[in-house]
Amino acid sequence: MLLKTPGFTAVAVLTLALGIGANTAIFSVVNAVLLRPLPFKDPERLVTVWERNPKVGYDQNTVGPATYHDWRTQNQVFEQVAAIGWVKRANLTGEGMPVRVTTITTSANLFPMMGVAALLGREFAKEEETPGRDRVVILSHGLWTQHYGSDPGIAGKTILLDGIPHTVIGVMPRGFVYPGGTGMLFGFLVNPPADVWVPLALSSEALTRDRDSHDLQVLTKLKTGVALEQARDRMDDLMQRIERANPGDMGTHCALVPLQEQSVGSLRLGLLVLWGAVGFVLLIACVNVANLLLARAAGRQREIAIRVALGAGRRQIVRQLLSESVLLAVLSALLGTLLALWMVLVLTATVGENVAKTTPGWTNIGIDWEVLAFTVTLAVSTGILFGLAPAWRAGRTDVNACLKAGGRGSAEGVGHHRLRSMLVIAEMAMAMVLLVGAGLMVRSLIRLQRVDPGLNPAGVLTFELCIPNSKFSDTYQRWLFLERLLERLKRVPGIAFAGATTGLPLEFMGGNTSFEIVGQPKQPGKFEGADNWAITPDYLRSMQIRLIAGRPFESRDNKDAPLVCLIDQTLARRHFPNENPVGRRIRLGFGGSPREIVGVVASVKNRVLDSSLLPAPLRAPSLRRAFMCPTDRCTGAIRFQWLFALRAIPCA
Repeated sequence: MLLKTPGFTAVAVLTLALGIGANTAIFSVVNAVLLRPLPFKDPERLVTVWERNPKVGYDQNTVGPATYHDWRTQNQVFEQVAAIGWVKRANLTGEGMPVRVTTITTSANLFPMMGVAALLGREFAKEEETPGRDRVVILSHGLWTQHYGSDPGIAGKTILLDGIPHTVIGVMPRGFVYPGGTGMLFGFLVNPPADVWVPLALSSEALTRDRDSHDLQVLTKLKTGVALEQARDRMDDLMQRIERANPGDMGTHCALVPLQEQSVGSLRLGLLVLWGAVGFVLLIACVNVANLLLARAAGRQREIAIRVALGAGRRQIVRQLLSESVLLAVLSALLGTLLALWMVLVLTATVGENVAKTTPGWTNIGIDWEVLAFTVTLAVSTGILFGLAPAWRAGRTDVNACLKAGGRGSAEGVGHHRLRSMLVIAEMAMAMVLLVGAGLMVRSLIRLQRVDPGLNPAGVLTFELCIPNSKFSDTYQRWLFLERLLERLKRVPGIAFAGATTGLPLEFMGGNTSFEIVGQPKQPGKFEGADNWAITPDYLRSMQIRLIAGRPFESRDNKDAPLVCLIDQTLARRHFPNENPVGRRIRLGFGGSPREIVGVVASVKNRVLDSSLLPAPLRAPSLRRAFMCPTDRCTGAIRFQWLFALRAIPCA
């Protein structure tokens, strides 16, 4: 019967194939990222733990070493407590060409807790968490294969990280890049995947006194039989006891988030919305084909009447038409699976490398038996869904009227037209929903393109440079090197300006610090935070960030001059609404030396173009410190890592 109407069959199969193919492709992503458990031992018991302070507005904050030590030694709900420390970019030398790698420090019990063993060599030992005994590393499988050619004798060899020798003790298995894509802060800040793991070596002083650095992410494993809510209540009690004994810059409660939920963050909602959208596409296809089948059934009324007259029952007629519908759906599923394979290839090939590396399960996206089972189930369900209405109408055929009429159309009746009209209305309504959603997305994209980022990116080149501590042992030496490098860059033909900073806009880099305005009363329990960068004088000109008031940084802001800073318009409007902030003083951190505000610059979109997407603590103003003083206190990336912005002279 389908072969007798090849045009109808082709249109129906193609229509359904688009809907089934889109649903299969998106389901393959949802299955790999959201539904499939993480590839660790007892993943349902793995929980990330964060400091939380409801008064301040922080729901997830990293912790200091002393707080981590108390959680590890005093909790009653976790089987194990592990920590992930500093994420750093380093120069890898010693064999082959030098490469830039991401190094991450971890506690020795992290890998055993997750049930992951080294492919070659061994994992970290407890004694390697001691400062001075931590010069050992574990390589990722990707670094081992790409840089060392899968050398089976790599364990025991010495490599140089920023000029410091480390001994390779192991290689992790393929696909293990933890914490890439997991341990997301605020639901969208992503940890980069590790190339090299280094032991987290904390001094005894840090483990007992340091609660303010907030450098550590904590991963735990619940004890058997302990529920998440029970663990949350117990940890809140423990955190409040710690806070009462050690008041200061820390949380008052704990946030416990299952690792599976933490790892996908805000990606979950986006994927589910996308899946819902392609579900609407499939429903529209089903209604469309149902209408086609109704129109086709109207032309087959005489045929069905003859079948009934020859003794066919209603069940046989319905079974006949449903069989045709399911066969159409199966043919559509075969074509849709081919379309899904192509869609998955396009999706995985066009998405950014950062997303692919930091999204758990992304490398496992594909058409496997689970996806095929979903496709078959979807096809059969679809066939029944769009075949029900025509089969139901055909089962109620008036045999006498059809045979007397002798042709099409005389026995259709008002009910038949009403059903087709209802299907058309449903199809138009669902299409309108999708069109409105697509229109809103396009409108949002246009609005984002019109957002003023506060700078001019045209003609700007950036690169990253890590100044190794082993070669430049103090801040003054690093500053002299940086100053000489900038002077030579400025003499390169085509370079108009050259500046350096510790964090580029929209890169989720740089730091966030507390601050206090000298002379303004501090409200008890209220935490004021701002994004914080160190820059060289020509950085503002390189990025064409507008100066609103005061002056920019100059060469006179050196080690012999008073500490100075620039603030943005957002901070100025919020804290100096009716006065000129230039000349006022601001203190960074707790107990830091005051700095004079010498200028106000335009607000720059530091993290995302649409700040409404950010949690409240990250909708922060920004300030910039002049890194002109070689004795300036700075840590982490500010000390070692620099990002350069070069503005090229436009060609004639």
